[in-house]
Amino acid sequence: MQLFDVVSVKGRLFCDQLPRDIWRRCKDELLCLKCAKRYSDWRSLRKHMNFFCQMEPLYPCPYCTHRARIPTLLKYHVVREHTAFASIEEIY
Repeated sequence: MQLFDVVSVKGRLFCDQLPRDIWRRCKDELLCLKCAKRYSDWRSLRKHMNFFCQMEPLYPCPYCTHRARIPTLLKYHVVREHTAFASIEEIY
């Protein structure tokens, strides 16, 4: 198993399990280790690597087959597509 194939171990995010020197180099270059996409700041890079890059969506919509990668995007989906069914408070 390669270092970059590991998504999470015991609930830890991808960036949190990288060796410190690799994460520091990644932050300095602002380059995703998985897909080589460049970012303008390290916070966006970290979010991309932890939640978006080569990840399956984790949060299923309770009303349809849609799945979101982060809870906020699921809330936006429900508000946009299912306002007749539920309010945002019912989701989380």
